[in-house]
Amino acid sequence: MLDMGFLPQIKRIVSHVNKDRQTMMFSATLSHEIEELARQFNFMAEQVQSSYTDLEQKVAARTSELATANAELARRLRESETIQSVAAKFAGTAGLEETLSAISVSATNALETEGSVVFLPSERFPGELEAAVMHNITGIVQGSRLPIDHSLTGLTFRTGEPQVSRNTSDDSRLDRSIIDSTNTRCVLSAPLVSRGQVIGVINTINKKHGPFTDDDVRVLMLLANQAAVAVERSKLYTEARKQVETLETLNELSLSVTASRSIEDTLFGGMEHIGKLLAASSAVVFLFDERTNILSYKASYNVAPTLLDVIVQHPMELDRDYDRFVASLEAFRTQQPCTIDDLTSPDYVHQWAPLFGQTAEEIARGDLSSVSVRSLIALPLMVGDKRLGAMTLYFREARLQSFKPAEIRLYQSFANILALAIYNTQLVAQTSKLATVEERARLARELHDSVTQSLFSLNLTLRAARRTLQANPAQAEPLFDNVQELAQGALAEMRALIFELRPQALVNEGLVSALQKHADAVRARSGLNVHLQAIGERRLPIEKEEALYQIAREALHNVVKHAQATEAWVDLDLDSESVCLQVRDNGRGFD
Repeated sequence: MLDMGFLPQIKRIVSHVNKDRQTMMFSATLSHEIEELARQFNFMAEQVQSSYTDLEQKVAARTSELATANAELARRLRESETIQSVAAKFAGTAGLEETLSAISVSATNALETEGSVVFLPSERFPGELEAAVMHNITGIVQGSRLPIDHSLTGLTFRTGEPQVSRNTSDDSRLDRSIIDSTNTRCVLSAPLVSRGQVIGVINTINKKHGPFTDDDVRVLMLLANQAAVAVERSKLYTEARKQVETLETLNELSLSVTASRSIEDTLFGGMEHIGKLLAASSAVVFLFDERTNILSYKASYNVAPTLLDVIVQHPMELDRDYDRFVASLEAFRTQQPCTIDDLTSPDYVHQWAPLFGQTAEEIARGDLSSVSVRSLIALPLMVGDKRLGAMTLYFREARLQSFKPAEIRLYQSFANILALAIYNTQLVAQTSKLATVEERARLARELHDSVTQSLFSLNLTLRAARRTLQANPAQAEPLFDNVQELAQGALAEMRALIFELRPQALVNEGLVSALQKHADAVRARSGLNVHLQAIGERRLPIEKEEALYQIAREALHNVVKHAQATEAWVDLDLDSESVCLQVRDNGRGFD
């Protein structure tokens, strides 16, 4: 800034100059003031230079600040775009494995690292985290486990806070075998938190452009928050899919309840559905015989031959005490589910080892190469108070945690439906047997009421004809004519009964022809004039034709027996979409 204090001095100098213009001589005072003026000008120049330098520094500092702000803004923009891209990618995934894969790829790309891996709590090994999916990491495999209590990843899971290892060579929180096999130099670990609960951890390793920074931590946490929501959504989706599959299987099993199939077909179809849905490796059904009091093998699904041979050859007597634990027998006796978490445990290994061609000592040493079954659940099959048998589901993996109550209830619900299917199939078989017995009884009555009486009359008439022939041959001839008529009537009755069992004309010629032949037989046997009128000639399934034939036969039988009619009409309409059969007569009817 210019100092304005020297202006009065300038005015005085100018005044002296005007006064002494002619002499052009300056006084000593004037010389002193000129020197002072020069000094002031020099001071002013120095101030201007200093102000200029200070201004340049401030401009440079401000420019640097703006550049830093612009860089930060650009970085935040890239982070925002990355997170939006990740969110969009997660929104497009549904299954859990697909979502986890997208998480690991996104973490690797967003932070420009060499690779990433997602850990989830192990269901089989409590207290450990299990590698669920990884991207671009070759030294670790799916299923690799880390302890929650003493590992960097476990610390992230326990605290819900991100952890950084900038130098893995001297970090005791890391598994040296994994670090060496993956050539890991630095690690950034972030928790997957959903609704305040840590559900997993994502680790990314070896940033390509230097060590991990606080900005990297922030970006990974933003990504992890998005990922946690996606994981929870995927779990819900997977659970919903499983429930749909469960309902579909329940529906298929329910449909099998109403199907008139053999027990073997019902069991195999039901167990196949149950085994696939419940991830059981195999299944066996045992049925109870009340006459022998024995629970024996009936059907199986995907059972190893050595195990199946033992099951088939050793039926279980209900009243016998066995020296080994039999889960299916226990479930049947108690009518409660029975579980074994590990068949190779000391409690059971001596019983099961021979089935796998190994000794208990070999299995105890960890040689499980031929062990196809490690755990099982036996479920009672019952309908109401009726005990039908038991179903055993086998699993390849041992249970480190026992079967959960909700899981057991689900298994038992399937067993109940299968039991209902078995019960229904048994009822159908019993109904069929009962119908056969009733049909035999009806045929016996028919034989007694018609053929037997005709043969009895034939026998009496023949005896009378023999006695008359000896005494008066001329009077015996009408009796022999009567014998012939009785024999022809009995023959017609017998043919009609044989025809009713399964009319050959029904099989070969169809319903119309079979009804016509039966009408002719009724007319010949009883004198009832039967008129058949049929519209259409299409064939029906043999079961339906046989049912219609039996309906018409029984109706005409009632007409002959009760109506006191002289004529009857059988009308059959095969032209319409449905089938119409009508039997009417001119008899007395009934009140």
